[in-house]
Amino acid sequence: MIIEIPDWCVIGKKVEVLMYDKDYCKFDWFKEKIISYGIDGFFHQAYGCPVYYDKFDSYGKTVREIA
Repeated sequence: MIIEIPDWCVIGKKVEVLMYDKDYCKFDWFKEKIISYGIDGFFHQAYGCPVYYDKFDSYGKTVREIA
């Protein structure tokens, strides 16, 4: 099986991910590090937090590069 990885998705790179913040009851952008790839997406995690998975096509919608 061949997985096509987009150019922006590099292991170790930090991205911002739009997720629901339970403390403030709203969506917010969180800085996460890309840690691995899946079949159609990537795994990311912030220090001391759970691991999350997003699809590659989430880029520009709920995932963005840190400027």
